[in-house]
Parts: sequence; C-alpha cells; structure tokens
Amino acid sequence: METYSKPPANSILTDLAHKYPNSVNYIPHFIFNNYLLKDFEHFQYAPFKVPCIFGYLYIKSLMIDSQKKFDFALISKKDCRRPGRRFIVRGIDKDGCVANFVETEHVITLYEQADAMRVASYI
Repeated sequence: METYSKPPANSILTDLAHKYPNSVNYIPHFIFNNYLLKDFEHFQYAPFKVPCIFGYLYIKSLMIDSQKKFDFALISKKDCRRPGRRFIVRGIDKDGCVANFVETEHVITLYEQADAMRVASYI
C-alpha cells in the first residue's frame, strides 16, 4: 500500500514543502532509514529528514534520424522490508513480501518539437 501526504493548505506550509521536498512525499517501504526517520515524525518539514533509497538510475539520450531526440531512463529501487544475502533470506513471508525485491521502472521521453514532448513509463 503506497501512501502519500496531502499538499499543505496555507502558504507557509507550501513554502516549506517546496523547500524540503524529501521530507514530504516518499514511499516508506523503499526507504532504508525509515526506522530512524520515525523518531522525527512530529517534524513534518525538516532539512535533516533525508530518505535513503538503495537503487540505480541510468539515463541515456539518443537521436533518431538526426532529428528526433529521446531519453531512456532506467530506475531501480530495492524494497527494504526483507533485505539480505541471497542464500540466507529466501522466499516469501506471510505478508506477501518477497526476499530482495527490486522495482524497476522504464521511462522514455520523446522530444517532438522545441517545447513538446511525450513521456511513456512502465513499471
């Protein structure tokens, strides 16, 4: 179950949300220091609340027919609920979490004109 926080209502909170975006929207089961961040739940916006994700990002820009440019991005992040070495942590638990699960997303951005683009994503 993915949870996101709601955007703040008044302008002061909106400014804080823009100033510290890492402390607002993140998915807890991909954050390796989520246990440490729980001690700071009463601070909704704070510069020291930095979620750490174990993952990989690869971006490659390519040209087709020397006219169309597109970017390919590969984003992978590891679920931290059942981490471990390959031969020690195996299988699935009663909550449905598998060992060493990695979510991978492919993003393709096609730049059609100077200010127009199309984005396709697959998880």
